[in-house]
Amino acid sequence: MASFMLVQQKRILSGLGLAVLLAVAPLAAQVSTLETPRSMPSGFLAGTEAAAVAPPLLALQSNSNLLVESQKQDTAGPLKFAENIKIPLTPDNWGAWETLADGRRRWRATLHSPGAENLNLAFSRFALPVGAELYLSGIADGQLLGPLTALDNQPHGEYWTPLFQGDEVRLELVLPAEEEPLLELELLQLSHGFRPMFDTEKGAANKSGSCNVDVVCPEGNPWRDQINAVGGYSFGGNLFCTGTLINNTALDNRPLFLTAFHCGVTTSNAASIVVYWNYQNSTCRIPGSTASGQAGNGSLTQFNVGSVLRASYQPSDFTLLELEEPVNPQFNPYFAGWDRRDQNHTAPTAIHHPDGDEKRISFTSVTTQITGYLSETVNPSATYLRILDWDLGTTEPGSSGSALFNTERRIIGQLHGGFAACGNDLSDWYGRIASSWTGGGVDRQRLSTWLDPLNTGALTLDGLALADVELIPTAEFNDTALGDGDGIPEPGEQAITFNVVLQNSTSDVIDDVRMDLFVTDSRVEVVSGFSQISRVEPGATQIGLQPFSFSLSHLLPCGTRPSLEVQYSYTRNNQRVQRSQTFALRNTENTAEPCDVVPEFSVSSVRFTDNRGNGNNNAAMEPGESPVTVTVELSNIGGAVVSSVPVTLTTEFEGLNLLRSQTSLPLVAQGGKELLTPAFVVSVSPDFLEEQSPIQAHLEFNYQQLPYSIPFNLFVGRTVTDTVTVTRVVNQAYGDAGFPQVVDVILPVEEFGRVDSFSSSLTTNITHTWVSDNTLSLISPLGTEVILFNGHGGSGDNLTGTTFIESANGSITEGIAPFSGSYRPFERMSKIQAQQAQGDWIFRVKDDVLQDSGTVGNVTLDLVLRRRIYDPLLSFEWAILDPSTEEDVLETGTILNLGRIPLDGTSAFSLSIVNSGEAELMITDLRLPSQLTTTQQLPLFLNGEKSSSVVLLPATEGTPGVYTGTLLLSTNDPERLLVSVPVQFRLGDAPAPGDFWVFE
Repeated sequence: MASFMLVQQKRILSGLGLAVLLAVAPLAAQVSTLETPRSMPSGFLAGTEAAAVAPPLLALQSNSNLLVESQKQDTAGPLKFAENIKIPLTPDNWGAWETLADGRRRWRATLHSPGAENLNLAFSRFALPVGAELYLSGIADGQLLGPLTALDNQPHGEYWTPLFQGDEVRLELVLPAEEEPLLELELLQLSHGFRPMFDTEKGAANKSGSCNVDVVCPEGNPWRDQINAVGGYSFGGNLFCTGTLINNTALDNRPLFLTAFHCGVTTSNAASIVVYWNYQNSTCRIPGSTASGQAGNGSLTQFNVGSVLRASYQPSDFTLLELEEPVNPQFNPYFAGWDRRDQNHTAPTAIHHPDGDEKRISFTSVTTQITGYLSETVNPSATYLRILDWDLGTTEPGSSGSALFNTERRIIGQLHGGFAACGNDLSDWYGRIASSWTGGGVDRQRLSTWLDPLNTGALTLDGLALADVELIPTAEFNDTALGDGDGIPEPGEQAITFNVVLQNSTSDVIDDVRMDLFVTDSRVEVVSGFSQISRVEPGATQIGLQPFSFSLSHLLPCGTRPSLEVQYSYTRNNQRVQRSQTFALRNTENTAEPCDVVPEFSVSSVRFTDNRGNGNNNAAMEPGESPVTVTVELSNIGGAVVSSVPVTLTTEFEGLNLLRSQTSLPLVAQGGKELLTPAFVVSVSPDFLEEQSPIQAHLEFNYQQLPYSIPFNLFVGRTVTDTVTVTRVVNQAYGDAGFPQVVDVILPVEEFGRVDSFSSSLTTNITHTWVSDNTLSLISPLGTEVILFNGHGGSGDNLTGTTFIESANGSITEGIAPFSGSYRPFERMSKIQAQQAQGDWIFRVKDDVLQDSGTVGNVTLDLVLRRRIYDPLLSFEWAILDPSTEEDVLETGTILNLGRIPLDGTSAFSLSIVNSGEAELMITDLRLPSQLTTTQQLPLFLNGEKSSSVVLLPATEGTPGVYTGTLLLSTNDPERLLVSVPVQFRLGDAPAPGDFWVFE
């Protein structure tokens, strides 16, 4: 294939043989490869009908006009390379859906912005269900990103793509049909690139100056590690700056990324960060030559998506981000060291992306000066380092945020700006690490919290290469103990063993290595998770003394790639180092044998039939109803079922009587669904309470010597929706001296019901200058906290009539103070989905910076509750199923006949019960009110097609009226049938025909 593809490493293995099923790879870092993912939908790149995926019509953009406008602001902020176009689109109003031959659903669409040099997309809602795969392809050269899956979902619900060359992008989504209702995918914007960013597409007028030095030139040789630490990044879909991976005293490879405050990264847009690694020319173009001022051949195919803002401080112009995922080891990342000493430095070096182009390196021989920004006045207490001039190379727009290194190769600052350019000897200014270390004195305004988490007090720290000391998986799995022995981990296999080796690429001895295996997927179980190595010589590798062992649940879906994390520690130069490494486990490979050697079941649907006996025929199971037929559909995403076995319905709930609790497992094909037949039959206690729903049940069976217990819920009653509103007027000042820093507003809810998080909302009015100082959250009675607002809005003021609701069109991260109207909260409200509403809810307002104060005005909580209600049972409708014949033991009209002898209120009642079925019926008990007694000897047995009478006598104190009683009926096998029948009777008045005994 001539095209190249961008593929996430948690999905694709490159350079390892088929037997290698464990790849050292972070979960979302991405890398270029020439392979096609085996799960890629057929026909993705060809044969798509234009009409079926016709793109929305977008206004024509003028690249030349946009470039001229952007150049007016390049010197004042980050480099602008694209124009954002708001186009809120979803699969409901864009593209085309179809059903594939295997039953899956496929959606395809295209986007076209005519004349764009490049495109990137921003999804404001991005929640892919399990089993979904999304691909994006640049039409110009076939770049392929994907598959994106549920593993790419983030709490903030966004996804920002890297750049695609050209003016058209194609999208394709494939997912199981039953998962389609769970899909959340909304495109917020398309970014039309007006600056060329790819290869020879760049024109000389848009290039960085020819005086710049490519990092691959010999001048860069002493700086190879530091060059690997620097990355260019886009954010907001249209802006570009430079940043640097930076080390911390824990030496744990935490992906902290230093850049400049003035670039404009905030909590609101940090998720939009896309960092590009190793974007540099492959050859050294002689500085000052024509070639150095022309297009390079750097690649934008290695990148990280998403970040979290950790700290920022405007006076020293720093911003510290943490990337959402580790950096792929294949990118050779380096975590640069730092120097926070309060001093000047001689002959520093800068590594950066001028004009957003390939990475360059600049040198000066002079000593820095401590000044204010753009000032030439020396001031030892100022927050900037001034570079008087550059001797080789320069900086340009796009270099903003790049690191300045001293001769010890440690970061001493990051670029704010200046007047330097090719052809002049003017100055640049860098925010000082020494000033940023304590910054504004709080965690979110200083570096010390993040770069010295161990509180060592270190003044300097050297850099750390990710590959210095790393774990490498062995190429073999042993699944012979409780598996099929093919060396491929597959669902249902137990005690799978593997080992790792430690590679020591340093020049030091590594001692006392301890390794622990952890998993985050509950369907993967660690059996043996500890190993150790005594000593590893410099440049050597050593295998762990004990192998690891794990088991895979048979419920693990085929194609799932769970992660295994090895946390390890070792001693180097008398210092204890703690690190962790994540391995992407693959349970599928290019092999003729399927990954699923055992079935993998789930209950896909449950239906109730209550049209017999005393049911009211509303397709719901309700208290007192009997019999209720429960039809269960079983879905199998694993290996095909080739033989039938008994299946038993089990539950620990005593109020559900199992009239028929056993059926047979059908022959279910791989990926198929089948109904369990015959259906189960149950009856529900008349004393059932709403709070007891749902009833936890299991399907229990053994298949191919594996025990299965498939959990599912049985719901009692119908679902109705109500809204509960709680309003509190608070008027509480907070956030400054003499006021509380945290305000908790108690919102009591008395109603029962389960929360519908998508429709529930919270509205508040808060006056606060510099509103980004605040964190707002909602805490449920169970203690689950949903962060609604997390320092958005910059220096803007107030939240005025702000409503947080999942169904809003825009996110709070995109809003502008005073944030009037409806917004999706910072975290997903789904964290409280289906929680019981009753109890005290807490609206928490926290001011994180004691510099501005505010007042919490009022707050209104609107909880949409889903609860279950019961419809009344029908009169004269009741039957009991004979499990052996499936006939009604008792039928309507022949169940109970009552006569009075004579009709004077003092004579005996004669109760006639007819058994119209074949099984023996047994009356075990008569629970009578005080107005009636009986001398009948119990239990009373009725064989099939037989009848008997029970004599009831009015008690001495009996008075006329309507009274209730209960019959307990069962077969002679109490495990098969036990039904409580409530009845009522009239005493004392002459009855109308048929009015003697009535079932409630």
